[in-house]
Amino acid sequence: MSLTKARELAVLSLLNAHPLHGYQVAAAFEKWLLHSLGLKRAAVYSILARFSERGWITVEEQAGGQFPDRRVSNITDQGRAAIHPLAAEAGGLSLSPLMALMLLHDSGVDVTEMVEAQCAMRRRIVAEHHETDKDHVNSASSQLADATTMAEIDFLSRFLEGHSQK
Repeated sequence: MSLTKARELAVLSLLNAHPLHGYQVAAAFEKWLLHSLGLKRAAVYSILARFSERGWITVEEQAGGQFPDRRVSNITDQGRAAIHPLAAEAGGLSLSPLMALMLLHDSGVDVTEMVEAQCAMRRRIVAEHHETDKDHVNSASSQLADATTMAEIDFLSRFLEGHSQK
């Protein structure tokens, strides 16, 4: 599975759970445990536009009161039908955001500071997730994200320990 399709599947899955506006989708990728897909706000809006063109979502304006109006995306039956073909390809996604960092290390670049920053960021994300998303903390996707992130933290910590001993 390409990273683009993985990102699309993740966005479609979020919208399948409940209607969201673009900022909420982007926040899930920036602040929640979906950070590993590296999706920024501009890309989220691009994906939502593609989904709308494909008929996978409908968009409705929602009054924001004292805030700007929001464009809330709702998944359509056509969008729900697209989930299964995308999910069938999920087993092929083999790239980790940390892989490039480790390849950089393998090529002789000192990545200690970058690894420390990645480790700290992942610890912060897990802590924030548990504090701010109590409704979903026990969901299967949340547990998988936690386990994956904790495995990354464990690897990074062992990498730093081994690197500091040299």
